[in-house]
Amino acid sequence: MGNTIFAYLFGYGLPFGVVIGMAVVSILALGLFIAYPKYGALPFFAAVLIFVNTAYGIRVEDIGGGFSVYSKGGRYLPFPIIQFYLYGLLLATWLGNQFSGYRPLKQSGGVWMLLFVVMFAGHITVGLFEGEHWQTLLSQRGLMNVIHMIMVIYIVATVLKDDKDLAGLTKIFLGVAVYHALYGLGRFFLFGGDPQNAYENLGGLNIKITYWDINEGLIATVSAFYFAWRLTHEWKQLSTGAKWLFLVCLAAEILVIVFSFRRTNWFGLLLAGAFFLYWQPPNRRWIYFVLGVAVVLPSLLAVGTYRAEETLNRTDLTFIERIAPDSAKAKSLTDKESRFFELYAALQTVKEKPLFGVGTWGSFKVGASEHLALLFHQGRYDFVHSGFGHVLLKSGLVGLVLFTGILVAVWRFASRMRRWIPENRLAIFESFRAGFVFFIPNLLTGTPVAEFRTMIWLGLVLAVPLAIAKMSAPREQASQPQGAAKPTLANGLSAQQ
Repeated sequence: MGNTIFAYLFGYGLPFGVVIGMAVVSILALGLFIAYPKYGALPFFAAVLIFVNTAYGIRVEDIGGGFSVYSKGGRYLPFPIIQFYLYGLLLATWLGNQFSGYRPLKQSGGVWMLLFVVMFAGHITVGLFEGEHWQTLLSQRGLMNVIHMIMVIYIVATVLKDDKDLAGLTKIFLGVAVYHALYGLGRFFLFGGDPQNAYENLGGLNIKITYWDINEGLIATVSAFYFAWRLTHEWKQLSTGAKWLFLVCLAAEILVIVFSFRRTNWFGLLLAGAFFLYWQPPNRRWIYFVLGVAVVLPSLLAVGTYRAEETLNRTDLTFIERIAPDSAKAKSLTDKESRFFELYAALQTVKEKPLFGVGTWGSFKVGASEHLALLFHQGRYDFVHSGFGHVLLKSGLVGLVLFTGILVAVWRFASRMRRWIPENRLAIFESFRAGFVFFIPNLLTGTPVAEFRTMIWLGLVLAVPLAIAKMSAPREQASQPQGAAKPTLANGLSAQQ
């Protein structure tokens, strides 16, 4: 009898106890996060900041040998642990807002986000009726990562509330960004660069890189913009040591982007540079423009030429071939040798279902003669190399309008509130907005929607300026539609006086 009890306890009691223990911890954590949501948000965003995405570009023999925070637990659970953490964090944040009556996305894109969620729910419902497995419907190759982006915007707009929060965010972000830059450059110059190198491992090119993960280019751009902003706007106030430190950090971040050998990074850097020039005083704008052209463009042209020579295996290149070696392989965008042939093929499928697309679970059709041109898909045609194109394929014009509406609405709100933001917050505010500008080439020609970390970062570069705008603007102004009467301060004067 005693042996039977012990067998039962060890056979069922321990697993049952572990489950009960996890449930108790989860309930306690949920209560803590409801009361103090920023303490729950910090570990999640720290992980997304620190750990790179290792989903592509690794050699076959290395797959499974490395640690990835973005897939941990995915073999045994329906989703990786980090996704469950995000869902719990969202639930706690939402419950906390219900108790306090706070609406973080009021007049700042919340309606667009809600409509996208409703549309997504409609896709899930239709997919289940058509016999699709629920895990396929919620796959990251569908539109699930857009939902993750919306969650991040909601959470950040809730937890980032004052100067103390903003100062903590700035210090942590810059500290990790500079460390990543120095680590990436040291590895590049001394140890052969990033082992996650699709150019070398999959393309056979003799190219070493700083980072393959496009988000490292984004982080480097945001931090470079911050250092450049502080140098140009606070030169007289900065000490000599601070000036040299900012200059060294600025150079390191730019080198990370240049030596990534990723054109998406290069074009994003140029767009962010143009955004930087836009905010400079007119009398200094041309000085910085000439300086940038003299330093950055020759560097990009030099590394672009090297990459093109490796790609085309010749040296007599035209200027266009130096910046876009793909152009030498195709006569038109619809040519099977063109990198845009994939988008052309997907568009033919979209034409059959233009309003709602092929569904979050669907794929585009490929003819028998087209498989060879799309071998890199490895037989799966459920994604395309364009963020906007991916949303269009999966959800049609309805989904594309809603997705674009989210981006535009959040950007416009931050732009409209910029007048209220004090000088000490502008550097980090505009730096993250520059991050969104950097993101545009990736939205046009990359695969952000299928990548968890990338869409989390898209949410961050939208949400941080939104949160700063909300904490800076008068309460009435932050909730008024455009064109409403100007708010007044406590003394009755106009807020602009």
